[in-house]
Order: sequence, then C-alpha cells, then structure tokens
Amino acid sequence: MNPEAAAKWCKQHNAQPEQCLVFMLPDTKWTDVQLRNVAESLPVVGRGFVLDSIMDTAEHKTLALLEWRNPLVREQIPQSVSGPGENVVHVIFPERCTTSPTEEIPGDTASPSTTEVEVSLPSNAIGPEVLNALGSLVEKCLKPTQPFTGFGYRKLRFFSGKQPTPQGEEDFESWMDQASQAVEEWDIPETQKKQRIAESLKGLAADTIRNLKMSKFDCTAKDYLEVLHDVFGRTEKASDLLYQFEHTYQEVGEKLSDYINRLDKILHQIILKKGVDPKVADQVRIGQILQGAQAMDPIMWKLRMRDRRETLTYSQLVKEVREEEALLEAKSQTSTQAASGSKPELATVHTTQTGVMVPSVVSTEVSQLQAQVSTLTEAITQVTRSVAELQKIVVVLAEGKDTPAKASTVRPKGESAKPRSIAISGFCFRCGETGHMKRQCPNAENL
Repeated sequence: MNPEAAAKWCKQHNAQPEQCLVFMLPDTKWTDVQLRNVAESLPVVGRGFVLDSIMDTAEHKTLALLEWRNPLVREQIPQSVSGPGENVVHVIFPERCTTSPTEEIPGDTASPSTTEVEVSLPSNAIGPEVLNALGSLVEKCLKPTQPFTGFGYRKLRFFSGKQPTPQGEEDFESWMDQASQAVEEWDIPETQKKQRIAESLKGLAADTIRNLKMSKFDCTAKDYLEVLHDVFGRTEKASDLLYQFEHTYQEVGEKLSDYINRLDKILHQIILKKGVDPKVADQVRIGQILQGAQAMDPIMWKLRMRDRRETLTYSQLVKEVREEEALLEAKSQTSTQAASGSKPELATVHTTQTGVMVPSVVSTEVSQLQAQVSTLTEAITQVTRSVAELQKIVVVLAEGKDTPAKASTVRPKGESAKPRSIAISGFCFRCGETGHMKRQCPNAENL
C-alpha cells in the first residue's frame, strides 16, 4: 500500500492523515491487543486506537489503520519496528494524494463511479515560502506537549540502595511499587519515563542504571525497573516465597485486615517473580486466608459461608473485612457503656482470635470461685502467722531448757540460807523403841 492509498483509507473513516499510521504486518492472524502493543512501542505521545484492519490472504499480510488524538511527529517514528514473535512491522505514513491513487485498498469493493477523488489545487497557488511557514507553525504547535508532560506530576521519592534506609528515602519495595504504577500511568514518551526514573535515583542505584546503559543502548523504562529489581530486590526464589505464603498464619490478637495486608505483600513478590499468574491471584489469596486465619474468628465464619463460586478481589475483600471489624467495635463500645449504667453486671472478655472486646455476663460460678479464692487466701495468711508464732515459742523453749534448775540453786545476793531441819524417824526392831534403827540400837535386845 502506498501513502496515497493509506490517505484514502483514512478519509473513509473520517480520520485525519496527520494523526494516523498504517501497519503492514507479515501475518494474517493479529488481534487488536497485539496491534496496540506494537503501537505503544513507538515514540508517540498518547495511545493509538485501531480503526480498521484488512487481511490480505493472497499475500499473507495484514493491514491495520491506527489513529491518535494528536498529530504525529513523523521524524521521530521509525520506518519499521519489531513485533511479537520476531516479526517486523512496516509503518506507512498516509499522505494526501494530488492525483488519483494508482493502488486500491485491499478489500475495497466500491465501484469506480462512487469512488471519491480529491481535487488538487494548482501548484502555483501555494508557494514554498508558505509551506515552510506552515511547517514551522506545526512544529511550534506540537512543542507545548513538552511542558504539559512535566506539569503537575508528582516526582518519585529518592532511592539510593543503602542499608539501612537513610532518612528521607524510600525502601526498595515501596519505591518499586510506586515506580511500577507510575510507569504504567504516565502518558509520555519513553525517554521522559526514563528521565523521571533516573531523577529519583542516586548512589548505588544510579550506578546500576549507568552500567545498564553502557551494556544496552536501546533500554526502556521497564528495563530500568527490572535491573533494579535484580540488584536490590529480594533474593528468595518463587518457590521459597510460595512456601512462606502458604505458611503465613494469623497471629493471636491480630486483626484480619492486617493479616490480609501481610499476605498481599508476599503475594505481590511472588507475582513479580512469576510464581503465580496474576489472573488467579485473587483465588490464591482467598484460599490462603480461609486456611491461615484463626478458626474462631467471626469474620471468617461469614467468609466461609459465602458462595465459593464468587471470588472477591483484594479491594472487595478488604472492604468487607473492615466493615465487619468496625461493626464489632461499635457493638463492643455500646456494650461497655451499658455495663457502666443500671443494667446487670457485665464484663468484657477479650477474644484472642479477632482482638475485639465482646461483652459477657459474669456467671455465678465465677463469683463463687472468686469468693473461695479470697477465703483461702485469708486462711493461708492466718496459718502462716500461727506457724511463725509457734516457731518463736519453740526457739525460746529450746534456749531456756535448763533455766528452772539453775534458778533453784542460785539465790539472790544478801538472802541467808535457812537451816535444814533434820527429821529423826525410824523404829528399832531390836529394842522396840522409836527414834533409831536396829543397827544403831545401843540397848539390849528386847524380844
């Protein structure tokens, strides 16, 4: 297809040739997604839209017409680009024809009588000076896109790769998440994407990008992020991270929303290392949550009772969990306020599964046990005191064991001893008299 036929094709779709390109593809099986991916590889501001595509089965080629919102700077667009599967895609620039086109568009079945032919103006109507002035005017009109791309965008925070992370910088995982999302959202040329990433790097990180540019000349912003992830990212393999993900459980007293956030960080690293397909990430997440959460968590009961055919996304899951946690917290506060009023005595019991304060009526058994414990405590205290007193008495008795005997023999000073009266008693069996014994009897024997 020549440029004049491409311009005619643009006119059929009411498109401006200055905003369109035609891709000549070496195969007949191309989807709109593949065409958009090829268009994104061009140094063009904005995104291209596929207007029409024609398959030429005779020559095994596919022609695709794409349109952009703004006029294209053709000097920056190459004549051919590489497509998927090592295919070369040729680029055709539509140009307004001054004569009837010599080549028809494949698949165009319009009759010659209905074919529209543009009427060319005389060559002497517009001079070369006017054309040059118009060309410079068009270039000036396209230049405002440069300050627009830099207006109002939020710069990435600095990252140097030092450990520990210096003050005012981001750690690598936080910086990488922000940079990856920014690269996908920035609607600017590839050179400006690389410039914005390089502005946020310093130290070891800047040296890494410098070495990459020395070894690979035509590197992109995604190449910047990949080499930074290889140098400063986590060193675990996808299988190790998957094992860690499957053995991460909810801790005692941890909220379910916090547990979900911990799991999501590990799952994100697994996706970066291509251990899990992003299409099934929601199913993998909800499966591990059902397996690793506390068994007595009331929020988990509701999740288990849901229809298994419906898979919640990350945002939907976190939203429902946070709403349930807020509801439980509100109920707990209401019950606590009621407990301080005129209602029956209430107590708050801390559930270890969810960390939520749940009201519970104090049972009579608990009150009886508390009374028994206090009674036993007082009894033990009294017994302890009695044992201490008995020990003191035993010590005193042990020290004063010989004191009565000594007290009977020792007299106070100045006290005179009384004369002991000797009692004379006895009966003599020799003489029959009293007062002496037989062996002391001086009398004659009187039987």
